[in-house]
Amino acid sequence: MSPLRRIAALAALALCLLFAGCSFKSLVRRPFFAQFPKGFTSCEEHFDPEAFQDSVDYCKYFYPDAEGFKADARFKPVSEVGTESIAGYFENFRGWMETCGRLSEYDFDPAVISGDDFVKIRTEPHFTEYDDYTLWYFDVQSCTMYYIHANI
Repeated sequence: MSPLRRIAALAALALCLLFAGCSFKSLVRRPFFAQFPKGFTSCEEHFDPEAFQDSVDYCKYFYPDAEGFKADARFKPVSEVGTESIAGYFENFRGWMETCGRLSEYDFDPAVISGDDFVKIRTEPHFTEYDDYTLWYFDVQSCTMYYIHANI
């Protein structure tokens, strides 16, 4: 394939990704899509624009149903983890969004937390509970997956 054709193919791929509903930037910066079920129809992503080592990221992914989360063994029912534990992460995260001056991007309502929902939490063992965490929370009522990541 000639160099010109390669460039054209890469440009076409970039345009397709750009118009695919979620930002190309997220595909390049955050290769985390393998961490949650495929099939979301749209998303809202708010990645930390000044992130280098420390970052605070908030995203919402909208699904047509909950089937992918029910079938994914990596996600546990919130009833197994506890609503208070989940609420603690979101409360801590809200504080970081406020500290970073990005509270206008954050709209999670802890009142939606229910034992019927699904969650996956990843923490770093050498940090305390709220120093470095990633949480994927799927609200069954709205079919919305909330992604929060704080590494401060």
